[in-house]
Amino acid sequence: MPPREGILVIDKDEGPTSHDVVSAMRRIIEMRRIGHCGTLDPLATGVLVLCFGPYTRLSEWISAEEKEYESVFCLGASSDTGDSQGEIDETVDLRVPSPEEIKTALDRFKGAIQQVPPAFSAIKVQGVRSHYLARRKQPIQHQAREVFVSELEVRRYDFPELVVRVVCSKGTYIRSIACDLGSFLGCGAYVKTLRRARVGRLDLSCSFKLDEIREAVKTGELARCLVSPARALCDLTRVMLEPEQLAVFEHGGLVPIDKEAAETARQARQGGGRIECAVFDAREKLYGVARWEDGGNTLKPMKVLRQTELERADGCVGRDDCV
Repeated sequence: MPPREGILVIDKDEGPTSHDVVSAMRRIIEMRRIGHCGTLDPLATGVLVLCFGPYTRLSEWISAEEKEYESVFCLGASSDTGDSQGEIDETVDLRVPSPEEIKTALDRFKGAIQQVPPAFSAIKVQGVRSHYLARRKQPIQHQAREVFVSELEVRRYDFPELVVRVVCSKGTYIRSIACDLGSFLGCGAYVKTLRRARVGRLDLSCSFKLDEIREAVKTGELARCLVSPARALCDLTRVMLEPEQLAVFEHGGLVPIDKEAAETARQARQGGGRIECAVFDAREKLYGVARWEDGGNTLKPMKVLRQTELERADGCVGRDDCV
């Protein structure tokens, strides 16, 4: 029997939506409890992280990891969707920006910035996906929100194509960067291609095409395609608990931890790290996610992956999707 829980990295092709990939995977492994950790547009390719079984409950932490993209911006025109799949409007009285102007303009989009999400997005407006409303020509006014762009560099510039590499936080829209860049330069711009290279430490080197997953299921080798929870939760400090502590953790109780682990917690917080941690046993099995309480001396369970749940063959209980 194939594993009933795990984390997979799919190298998504252009065309299908993220939900299309989830639907295909449900058919491949004959399991409904599957979700993705961060939407990719139909135009986009590359890393799409899927969780299945109880591991769908880890989505909020995996989704929060840093993202890296490579994108081709097309200058000299704009698009109502922000990408090549929309209605293209070429800029009149065009002045081609110089490489120096491009670099100076891109510097404006580094660091903590306020970004307005595109109308054609999966954000919900009163319970309805924004892109549904946009296609019906209904007015949409998203509020600006803060995102963080740690790296934004030019890989190649040969007008009208500008190839950029972007490393950014969760919630950053590359299409918005392209559109805002085009507006600032006065020439217009939209995303021609977009490829996600990694989510946290999950990159293309550990990814598989859907056909490869399908073949692995047929040959009983799905387990070799899975990535470890420790790699997927790279932003979280790892804490190893003893059996008696794990018994308390599994039942949602507060777990006192030793001085060494408490010091690790304090150092993580002083260094700006997260106050959550991933809880493992001595065999590297993930038991869940906790947060440090009482100055780092106690662990409070946040998400518990009960071992009875992990060993079930059902796999059809709970949420269908993680976003």
